[in-house]
Amino acid sequence: MASPTAPTAATALIELLESTLKLYNGDKEKLVCIIVQPGLRAALDKVSTLMSKALNVKPSAQLRTLTLDAHQKILKAKKDNVIRWTLTMDMVRRYLRIKDELSACNGLEDYVLSGRENQVIKEAAKSFHTFNMITVEIQAKGMDLLHVWEQFVTLLSHEKVQNDGHVSRPESENRRKSKVQTSR
Repeated sequence: MASPTAPTAATALIELLESTLKLYNGDKEKLVCIIVQPGLRAALDKVSTLMSKALNVKPSAQLRTLTLDAHQKILKAKKDNVIRWTLTMDMVRRYLRIKDELSACNGLEDYVLSGRENQVIKEAAKSFHTFNMITVEIQAKGMDLLHVWEQFVTLLSHEKVQNDGHVSRPESENRRKSKVQTSR
């Protein structure tokens, strides 16, 4: 049995991530804001409520018919589950796929998202996808901590968070694009 003070893979990973955060002025909020954009929590709660209501008997029956017509297969609403973030991602993906059919269901009118809320959800779906790809990759058998660190840095540099919490391109990418535009 390992002693309580012996370093474990988890401890080493935590230390590595903490040292990486120091490169970003130790601001853990920058990492969190990659996924948690302004208005996202409220929009996710609204999607969760809409999807739960869509599982009730009458809306569910109507949704089956509408999705069969629109997608040539029955697509049910998916509920959120706070235990696993990937289930939130699955709920968001399904919502984006069937949002028009959900809007057409009787009894769900009061739960339909606004245009701004839909935009927040679309932006979050992109971040969820990126984060999921990296999460799956770093869990691979034999993955070394250096590669995990490189992926972490890539994620932060790919979706650099500005002070106001919005995700933007890294400065180097913005400069590169402006050079291309001025050279035309």
